Amino acid sequence: MQKNAKYVAACLGVLFGVGLASASPQALADEFPSKPLRLIVPYVPGGPTDLIARIIAVPLASALKQPVIVENRPGASGAIGTNLVAHAPPDGYTLLLSNVGDTVTVALGVKVPYDYQRDLSAVSLLGLTPFVLVVSPALPATTVKGLIQYAKENPKSINFGSAGTGSSSQLAGELFKSSASFQATHVPYKGQSDATVGLVQGQLTFMFANPVNALPLIQAGTLRAIAVSGKEPFSALPQVPTVAAAGLPGYEVSAWFGLMTTGGVPAATVDRLNKEVQIILAMPDVRDRLEKLGVQAQGNTPKEFDALIASEISRWTKVVHDADIHVTN
Repeated sequence: MQKNAKYVAACLGVLFGVGLASASPQALADEFPSKPLRLIVPYVPGGPTDLIARIIAVPLASALKQPVIVENRPGASGAIGTNLVAHAPPDGYTLLLSNVGDTVTVALGVKVPYDYQRDLSAVSLLGLTPFVLVVSPALPATTVKGLIQYAKENPKSINFGSAGTGSSSQLAGELFKSSASFQATHVPYKGQSDATVGLVQGQLTFMFANPVNALPLIQAGTLRAIAVSGKEPFSALPQVPTVAAAGLPGYEVSAWFGLMTTGGVPAATVDRLNKEVQIILAMPDVRDRLEKLGVQAQGNTPKEFDALIASEISRWTKVVHDADIHVTN
């Protein structure tokens, strides 16, 4: 009797295992999610990436009927948190709030323990934010054309600041000077706040600033905004033209934020996440909260997000090469 019971149990175990193995990706996606999700932010709390994650997490948890727990895993310019997601089980329960800095890391050739494009799966773009091209009010140039002319007439005295060597704000500046064919010296700072102080104090000629940090100074008249770097005008600065419209056709740079998960997650699960994100990004309150951060809500398909990532890596790799930018791994 005992032997028969063991035999029946063994058979049931085999059948159960076969059933799991034969479950289709769609069937597994239909069961997703059955437990809480983790949304990894590879930066400290309080920054734009962290705030965007928290704006998205609440409605995503409601849509999925499971908690979405935001975890800050800062360090190594985002590599520690990104690595955690890259090596998580490929089941869709570990998400990453990624941004343009991740593609810059690839372009810079920084050694990290993962392959950004292979080990992560794109879910959706979440939003775009332009840089604001700002100068000191004391500078005689008040337009993009005026700044370019001033730079060409004063080649040895032009410099621009950024949040640090290899930062996206540096690359935006490098692309600007190469596109406009003038010379300028890059001055790296330990973050945008320090660079902004340098600009206010007259140590810099211009910089491409994060709008959230720059807006109060622009509104106070401490800094002058002469253009925004995106494709479209920026709602928070409606009177300020784009760089392209103001005198440098073809120039367009936007910082982006997007949702990713581990590479190898079933397509049906990725599609489910993408579907919910598109609904969330259409919510007026979500769009309003993102806009207050200077982020224009914008979603897309996983395939489109993948194409954006590939395009960004290609573009920034060329800028890094042309400007001969090196960072210490």
